[in-house]
Amino acid sequence: MQVDIKQIDPVTKELTITVEASQAQEEYRKYLEKSARRIQIPGFRKGKAPLARVEREYKDSIVASFMEDATDKYFGQAVTEHQIGYLAMPMVKDLKWEDEQELVIVVEIEQEPEVELTIPEPFEVPYKHLSVESQVDYILNDTANKNRTYEQVESAEEGDALNCSLTIIGQNDDEPVDVILYAGENPPMRSSNALLDSKVGDTVNISLNGNGLKLLTHNSFPELDNEMSYSCSVMVNEIMRLKVPEINDDFAKDLGFDDLAALKQQLSDDLRLRIEHGNLEGENRAIIHKFYADNPFQLPERTLNYVVENELANLEKEQEVYRKYLEMQYRMEFSNQMISLYVTKALRKLTGYAFDEGKMDEYIEHNAIMADMTVEAWTEQNSARIQDEDFIDQATNWFMLRELAAKATFVDPPEPEETAVDTEDSTEEKEA
Repeated sequence: MQVDIKQIDPVTKELTITVEASQAQEEYRKYLEKSARRIQIPGFRKGKAPLARVEREYKDSIVASFMEDATDKYFGQAVTEHQIGYLAMPMVKDLKWEDEQELVIVVEIEQEPEVELTIPEPFEVPYKHLSVESQVDYILNDTANKNRTYEQVESAEEGDALNCSLTIIGQNDDEPVDVILYAGENPPMRSSNALLDSKVGDTVNISLNGNGLKLLTHNSFPELDNEMSYSCSVMVNEIMRLKVPEINDDFAKDLGFDDLAALKQQLSDDLRLRIEHGNLEGENRAIIHKFYADNPFQLPERTLNYVVENELANLEKEQEVYRKYLEMQYRMEFSNQMISLYVTKALRKLTGYAFDEGKMDEYIEHNAIMADMTVEAWTEQNSARIQDEDFIDQATNWFMLRELAAKATFVDPPEPEETAVDTEDSTEEKEA
C-alpha cells in the first residue's frame, strides 16, 4: 500500500491510497467467497452456488460493498501508519478499482489548524469592563419593562401593537387569521409603516415576506416562500400602546423599598461580586479574541458545518420557522468554541502552564458565583462534572488566562465607524 499526502489548505489534507493490483484482487476474491456463503441462489443450497454464478448475478453489489469495506480498512491503516489525526468524517473524493487493476482511494480529511502565538509587548487587550452602576441601570430598566402595561388607543403611532385580522390575498381570503402587528419599522418582519395613523376598524393593505407571515401565523402557511413578498389585507381590531413605569421612588416602593436609592444600593450589594467575576470571564474571552485577531487562522469549515447540521437536525417542528436565525447562532457559537479551543491549546504550549490542583476550590467558587449559587449547592449539583478531565482542563485554561490577564493592559474597544451618508443621493431620493 502506498500513501501520498497532499496539503490542500492549512486544515485540509488529501490522502491518495494505492493498493497494488495483486493485493486488491486477492482481497476481492476473499470478499467474494465470504459473500457467497450468505447468498441463496435458486437450485442451490445457501452458500453452495458456484463462485462464477454468484459473481455473475451479484457482482455489482458485491464490488460496491467490497470497495466500501476496503476504503475503511486501508484508510484506517494509512492514518495509523502515518500518525494522521483528523476531525469529523473523512470525505471519499474518488474510489476506483476493476479486476486485475490497482485499488485507488482518494480521501480528504480536515485537521486542527496549527496555531503559533507570541505574547506581544505591550500586551494591550480591548475590553470594556462592566460596571456595577451600568448593570443596576440595566436591571431597573428590565424590571420596568416587565411591569409594563398596555392601554387602548384609537390611532396607531410608532411601536404600537395592533390586534388584526389578516388575509393573505389569494391564500386565505375566506378565513382571516388573528395576528399581532406593529406600527412602524420594528420589530422586523412583524411591522409595517403602512399601519401608522391607522384607526380601529380600518382595513390596511400591507406587504410581508413569507418568513414574517410564518412567524405571525405560527406557521399556518408552511408552503409560503420565505423570501417572497405577499400582499396582505389587515383589519385593525384593537390598538395597544405600551406604558413603562417611570423609575423613581414610587417604582421602588412598589417593589418593597423605602426609595429608589435604597433599591439601587441593594442591587449594587447583590451584584458586586458577580460582576467582578463576570469581568474575569470577560477578560479571559477578550484575551482569546485578541490573539485570534492578531493571528487569524482558518477553521475546519466542513467539520463546523457537520456540527451545525447535527444541531439543526434536532429542531422541533415549531422551531423550523427560525431555522435561518438558529443556523447563524449555532455557527457563531461553534466557531467561537473552536477558536477558544485552538488558541488555548497554543497558549498552553507557549506558556507551559501547569495547573496547581490546590487552586481547584477557587475555580469552583468562581463557577458558583457566576451561577448565583452557594459553593455547597453548586458543588452538589456538579459533583460528577468536577471529577471529569474536561473540568480540570477548563480550570487549567482559566488560570492560565488569568496569568496572562495580569500582564495585560485592558483598553476600551474602538467605537464602530459610522457609515457615511451620501448627501446628494439622499437629497435626490427625497426629491424623487
